[in-house]
Amino acid sequence: MVSRSKILGAISGATLLLIAGAAHAQSAGDAAVLAGPCANCHGTDGKSNNKVPSLAGRPAPTLAALMKAFKGETPPPGTTIMNRLAKGYTDEQIEALAKYFAEKK
Repeated sequence: MVSRSKILGAISGATLLLIAGAAHAQSAGDAAVLAGPCANCHGTDGKSNNKVPSLAGRPAPTLAALMKAFKGETPPPGTTIMNRLAKGYTDEQIEALAKYFAEKK
């Protein structure tokens, strides 16, 4: 017979896994929140007013590939801060950001 404490432990563990999974899915899915820091250099909604490239309207696969390149061990030449910022995003979050900016006009 299984003890009550083992059952409660199993339920608690399963609950924590569900909460953690939901929190991760929410952060990856809420690209508008994830994109907040991007506005500092790339402009509101990815529309830059300076020499930094605009992100709005660019193809999602291109944006995702660039972010993953910045995140990689050998970022593109001339990279300033993007290699450090990109390391803070999961691949799922990068895909969500790429889609978010690609849908901006």
